[in-house]
Amino acid sequence: MHEHLASSAGFVTVSSTAALEAIAQDVPLLVLSDFGVNAEMINLVFEGSGVLGTLDELARGAFMTPSPEWCAQNYFHPQGGSDWVALLTALVIGPRTPARSLLDGAEHVAARRRARLRVEIPPKMLRAGYRAKRRVRRYIRALT
Repeated sequence: MHEHLASSAGFVTVSSTAALEAIAQDVPLLVLSDFGVNAEMINLVFEGSGVLGTLDELARGAFMTPSPEWCAQNYFHPQGGSDWVALLTALVIGPRTPARSLLDGAEHVAARRRARLRVEIPPKMLRAGYRAKRRVRRYIRALT
């Protein structure tokens, strides 16, 4: 769609996500409202955008651009506001902090011990140990 919109003078649709791509590429468009503007047509998002029009407007070639307020409310922004490439590059190239465990600190001693046991002891042995521990606790409770 990107390639087709790059050389187009205008775009017309009844309901399409391609209209959003046309907006992103600054292609004038027309979203036809003659067939309804509702959830069933999946075009409610264009209410108040300034791009809803009729078949008569299409016949006149009256393509429109959305209002800047609508664009801002729907997360369209000028190309100068796209700083994600620089941020991503800084994350990839920038200094790396060494990985640390989420279980650092004295309050996580038991969790670290369980994690180490899961790695070092086969699961069947762990289950047998936990069962034995429960049985001993029940036996001790029964004695007291």
